[in-house]
Amino acid sequence: MTKPNKGKETEDLVESVCKIMFLSDFTIRSPKYKKASGLQKEAADFLVPFAQHLLAFQVKSKSEIKSWPEKDEKDFNRINAIIEKGIGQLNTIKRALKAGHLLEMRNSRGINIPFDSKSRIKLIGIVIVDLIGEEHFRPEERTGVFNGFTYHQEIPVHVFLRADFDLIATEIDTLPDFIEFLDRRETLFSKQQLGPLTAELDFLAIYKTRPALISDCLEGKCDLLIIEGGIWDRYIATHRKNIIERTYLNRPSYLVDSIITTIHSSIDYVPNIKYPSHKKAHALGTVENYWGVIVELSKLTRLQRRSVGEKLLEKMKKADSTGHGHALLMLDEKSALFILSSDKDRQQRFNGLYNLSAIAYCGLGLKKIVGIATEPLSVKYRSYDGIVLDDVKFENHDEFAESFKTSFGAPEPFKITEYKST
Repeated sequence: MTKPNKGKETEDLVESVCKIMFLSDFTIRSPKYKKASGLQKEAADFLVPFAQHLLAFQVKSKSEIKSWPEKDEKDFNRINAIIEKGIGQLNTIKRALKAGHLLEMRNSRGINIPFDSKSRIKLIGIVIVDLIGEEHFRPEERTGVFNGFTYHQEIPVHVFLRADFDLIATEIDTLPDFIEFLDRRETLFSKQQLGPLTAELDFLAIYKTRPALISDCLEGKCDLLIIEGGIWDRYIATHRKNIIERTYLNRPSYLVDSIITTIHSSIDYVPNIKYPSHKKAHALGTVENYWGVIVELSKLTRLQRRSVGEKLLEKMKKADSTGHGHALLMLDEKSALFILSSDKDRQQRFNGLYNLSAIAYCGLGLKKIVGIATEPLSVKYRSYDGIVLDDVKFENHDEFAESFKTSFGAPEPFKITEYKST
């Protein structure tokens, strides 16, 4: 009988969580890089590239038969040793990036995504430790990781127990939300503003429920934040109804996740349309266009996705009755998201997507617009098309700009809170 590979099982579990949080398109397992000699080596257990960030995961596991009160110094030293090993292995990805080695960035969909290893990125290390067997102990008897942050060769490194990481994913499940969480966690730890025995989930509860307190600490308004033990359990018990409500309210947001995870099917679809010639205008039907669209969509937080999803549902329902529905949402002063639902054939639909996106881009003097098109709500099979207009030039700019007032009303801002009733 083949002996179970506990390390691989843990990696499988972590990968499943990463695919939920970061989606399959951004999850790269066992990425390889090629040295000048031609030799290939593994860069990390997982990489998650996103905009100017690169998350590098090292996953470690260890079987445990003793609860924490039963452990002696040697037992804790063995756990520390595997954590230190995971931290040390982050040297590999840093060396690969520094040397400009060619990284094979094939995501979980089997697509080689664009990645420039020589570009300026922030490398963030994440070490996940699975203490296998401790799930059989009572919660108060399980080993905890405290002060789970360090710098290793200038890399910020966050250390999480796998059980904690799984629960973090239930509260923070988009790349921008997770990176903001890591950035704030890094600042608090690096400035030694968190108490030395702060449990990870208790910190998460304060992060979610007292954002103003976290901001005050980051702004230097407090010297030391002492978080009482057991706050996470009280958060789950006290806010149970609010969490259920939030989950219900967030349902439309997963339409955006669905677009991100299915738009790869538009690769190789090349509509008959004249696209602006510019270095940032990726050819339609290419991997570069697919990647550009999903990166921009993935910059939306969970709350922003909820707003987009609600508006998209509204326009899809309208397209069921009128054949067409569209909306323009402002992301900031110079960028916007355009959504379109139409019962026309795919070529006609794409024509509308392109023309209306270009009209909004020129009419508002934008620097960037992301356009998404799909069928009405009632269709049996759904497809998505997307474009990104980023710092492009149009020969008929004035004509597009003139058409803005007749094509659009006032653009809509995001106005939404996580819990509508509290």
